[in-house]
Amino acid sequence: MKLTKRATDAIVPGDQLVYFFDTDLPGFFLRVRPTGAKTWGLQYRAGSGRGAVKKRIIIAAFGKVTPDEARAAAKRLLADVTHGDDPAAQKAAKAKEMTVAGLIDLYEEEGCFVQWGVRQGEPMKERTKATRSLGFVTTWFRCWAKSVSPRSVLAISSDSCAT
Repeated sequence: MKLTKRATDAIVPGDQLVYFFDTDLPGFFLRVRPTGAKTWGLQYRAGSGRGAVKKRIIIAAFGKVTPDEARAAAKRLLADVTHGDDPAAQKAAKAKEMTVAGLIDLYEEEGCFVQWGVRQGEPMKERTKATRSLGFVTTWFRCWAKSVSPRSVLAISSDSCAT
C-alpha cells in the first residue's frame, strides 16, 4: 500500500510488531508496535548485490513528521546509500562518540595534574580541578564552534585549540 496520511491513520496495532512497506518507494516502511507506537523507517542493503546485509534505520516517530516528509528523508538516505554511505553505521558511530560528560571525565582522569612548581605531577586539589574542568570545557566549546562546519567534523586537539 502507498503510505499516505489516510492509510497510516487507519492502521490498527495488532498482537505483534508489523512492518508496512510502501509500494512507491522501495524500502520505506511504517513500523507499528503492539503498544500502538508507529515509526517511519527505511530498509536497505549495505553493499552491493543480494549478498549484502539488510539494514534498517529509523527516520522519525509517526506524528513528528508527515508521511511526505518521511518519504523525502527516505529518498535522501537512499541517495546516500547509492553513493556508498551506510546511514545506519554512521548513526551507530555517532552514538558511540564521546559526550561532553565523557570529555570532562577523561580530562579529570588524565589532565588534572599540577603542570609546574613545587607540586608538579601531583593531582590537583578538588577546587582547582573543578575550576579547570569548567575552563577546559568552555575553551573546548569555543574551539569547536570555530573549527566545525556543517559539512565536516574536525578532530579537535589541544594544538588546534590554542587561543
